[in-house]
Amino acid sequence: MGVFGGIEKAEVFGGGANIRPGMHLLEVRELLVHKSRKKAGVVYFVVEATVLESTGGRPITAKAVDNVGSSLSHPKGERVSWLSDLSQPSGLGNVKGFAMALAPGTTESDVTEESMNGLVASEQPAAGIKVWCDAYMELTQKSNDFTKCRFSPYVAP
Repeated sequence: MGVFGGIEKAEVFGGGANIRPGMHLLEVRELLVHKSRKKAGVVYFVVEATVLESTGGRPITAKAVDNVGSSLSHPKGERVSWLSDLSQPSGLGNVKGFAMALAPGTTESDVTEESMNGLVASEQPAAGIKVWCDAYMELTQKSNDFTKCRFSPYVAP
């Protein structure tokens, strides 16, 4: 078998940089569902996006500064990713919050299993939609840094 043996079965996954603390205007590139390679049975909802504007936030621990440096803003054009672990109790709620940000006026009852399946379909109907991401750091129960994201609709001026 050559160096590319098995490529037919390989999964393509963008894997942009993690979203750092701050306020970011993002343009959706792709929405997908991805099975974890490391944790059996874990499935992630993944947002791949491009940064249009970014104002860095403030890290809460020295470890966070070591991981991202002193500038937390993202450069314009950087590709970033946001993942929601659907096996966690908060997973579906986080995804619903993101989905509601895709269109002003979307209500919780508008976000259904059917609508979400449509968003991750190969047609990628959300590609090109802009959303705001307010990202901030929290500490986990084990005192590790964790970046939470709140999404809201972008309304053109």
